[in-house]
Amino acid sequence: MDRQPGPADGGITVGIGQAEGAPDYCTAFYLRGYALVELHRYDEAEKRYRDALAIHPNDAVAQHELGYIAQQRAHAPAPSPAAAS
Repeated sequence: MDRQPGPADGGITVGIGQAEGAPDYCTAFYLRGYALVELHRYDEAEKRYRDALAIHPNDAVAQHELGYIAQQRAHAPAPSPAAAS
């Protein structure tokens, strides 16, 4: 299923631009991670939050969001056998 670009996609663009322009800027990684969570792209979001924690290991927001991702994964329905083939 193809998705049309929406507001969350714009957030990713902004987050990418900020992160590339200032790679030590923790908030840029957080913003990108947040947008990716909204798109249910949890693997990518987790990477961004871990990037933020590499800069600020005690960042409570990034730690909280990683917990949220873990919860979402735990409650996600198992893929159907038809989807795997």
